[in-house]
Amino acid sequence: MMKRVAQKLSRRSRLPLAGLYRAATGARAPLPRFLVVGNGRSGTGSLYRTLVRHPRIAAPYTKELNFFTTHFFLGTRWYRAMLDRDRTRADTPPITFEATPSYFWRPHVAGRIARLLARHQTCAAPA
Repeated sequence: MMKRVAQKLSRRSRLPLAGLYRAATGARAPLPRFLVVGNGRSGTGSLYRTLVRHPRIAAPYTKELNFFTTHFFLGTRWYRAMLDRDRTRADTPPITFEATPSYFWRPHVAGRIARLLARHQTCAAPA
């Protein structure tokens, strides 16, 4: 299986190869608590930079993971690993998120997000 993934990765030069290691070890990493999705030039980058300054929020390895569009074939283990950036930053688990504006324009993305994240979300008031 890893050989097939490596072949797919070599065809997609935008994907960091370090993601292979994180994918192998990221099965227990949390799914994102929220997504930043929006139109181009609508302030998603500014919102991203503001969010990552918060001490309880852990930024993903890169701003635009494009998991639900380009990298969906890599599976949820890879996705979790790319979100699990900084486990030891605080006493409480960090709040993870993803910021990919292009999800706004892809019609199939909403269904993928709903299938993966809807069953994992919990709503709670911030402490």
